[in-house]
Amino acid sequence: MKNYDDFGWEDYTKKYYEPELITQLGSNTQFDIILKDFEIKDNELIINDNLHPSSKEIIHLPYSLGVSSVFECGVGCGFHLNNIHTVCPNIEINGCDYSQSQIDLGKKYLQLDQKDFYSRLCVTDMTKSEQVKLLPKSEFVYCNAVLMHLCYDKVKSFIPNMGIISSKYILIMERPDHDYKLLVEKYLPEFEIIPGYKYSSSTLLLKRYED
Repeated sequence: MKNYDDFGWEDYTKKYYEPELITQLGSNTQFDIILKDFEIKDNELIINDNLHPSSKEIIHLPYSLGVSSVFECGVGCGFHLNNIHTVCPNIEINGCDYSQSQIDLGKKYLQLDQKDFYSRLCVTDMTKSEQVKLLPKSEFVYCNAVLMHLCYDKVKSFIPNMGIISSKYILIMERPDHDYKLLVEKYLPEFEIIPGYKYSSSTLLLKRYED
């Protein structure tokens, strides 16, 4: 059981996240992070950019499920939300991060402040239910590469809080540092695990049981 966070979050942006983002935005990286080249054929989304499989999945699922709103828990600089917006400009986009400094990188490097959804990104600790209850509900709530960096005690608070703001779907896209299926069964009994991934087998897609 993981008893510690991987990073000290107060200086994470400056020491780790911003340097990594600069590298990812460069020309000699393994994967693109910004969606530029895609097409829709016979209602199927085709992504031509060399994005990481998890990034493709995060774009593909809101489109294929036909949701009207998304919420990212741990937006970082917001490039995933920006990619979703590129494909589905009519989807309502929301999100939060633990640190304002990470959200600010979206403005600095991606000009996200020019997008209408930028004003709906906020600072929230997803392990604190009293903060999460103030967030807007969305049909599709997801996290990517967040839980894997957190200690177990934080994860077991974070996961049920995703359920508070999800009206239909939850996507957990994480390295297997925790037993997410067990955590879901314990802390999200109102959701069932469903098939649905196309690009990444690390996808855990949940759907709220219908009344």
